[in-house]
Amino acid sequence: MLHWTTRVLGMDCDNRPIPLPHDPGLRLRPQQFDTVTPLEFEGVRPLPSGSTLTLGVCNGEVHILSAPGLESVKVSVRLGKPLNRERTPLNYMRRFTAVGNEAEILWKLPEETHPVIDIYVPLNTNLNLQLGKAKLEVKSVRGNKQISVGKGTARLYVTDEPQEYSRITVNVAMGSFSDLRPGGTENHQVPLHREFSGTGSATVDLQVAMGKAEISLE
Repeated sequence: MLHWTTRVLGMDCDNRPIPLPHDPGLRLRPQQFDTVTPLEFEGVRPLPSGSTLTLGVCNGEVHILSAPGLESVKVSVRLGKPLNRERTPLNYMRRFTAVGNEAEILWKLPEETHPVIDIYVPLNTNLNLQLGKAKLEVKSVRGNKQISVGKGTARLYVTDEPQEYSRITVNVAMGSFSDLRPGGTENHQVPLHREFSGTGSATVDLQVAMGKAEISLE
């Protein structure tokens, strides 16, 4: 079902920090080698090629990219405006874990801080992206993709090779779809449904409730 929601993967998008456990010894703290400042967070977790990343973000500009030879998931968060009461981005991170072939990242940073989130994954990574209000770009990542944006824009970069995907399905409940590839068109039909086929094995389901979906060449 396509609709704007204030919950993402069970996470309330209420602009409030993550409640701290009652036991002071269990309070949220960065893992070793994570970098945390009032305006930034950077962390890395091991993740082999062929894994699946599940990402939930309430607000922000999100870039999902691959890096040659990478066998981990790296997250870099930058805020355009500081948080209140000496808080850091870590106070709004619900989860950042990688166990075996599964990684999960949940972040509920306030919209007013203008967060920019860069995530680097292995080239072959399956993506399950569930975003609230967001500007999303996915580039140079191979694998199955389930992409849902509640309100905003989502741009998926693809190659011109038909063997990359077997199917790309695009659904926009209210907004538009632009195929930015040579010969592509823009469509403002409401609601909108488009399908593209190829000879590959990976599939894409791209959904935008309110806003714009785009497909472009890398």
